[in-house]
Amino acid sequence: MPLNGYAPEFSIKMEGRSYAHFTGQRDAETIKKLYEFLKRENWRGRLMIHFAGNGGVTDVIFEEVKKMTIEK
Repeated sequence: MPLNGYAPEFSIKMEGRSYAHFTGQRDAETIKKLYEFLKRENWRGRLMIHFAGNGGVTDVIFEEVKKMTIEK
């Protein structure tokens, strides 16, 4: 079970790398919990928060970062 009972839900898409679209609420407290979850679970990548002109959040996406490897 996740720490503090928080387990975010995502819609995952694979397009060369994975994109996790956050499907939960988009208020400030939930976004804070999401950030803390990603940090605690050591997710590597980029968290993108899309803001509307009226100050609301329209989309929250976590994009995986590909690991660089040396070809032999």
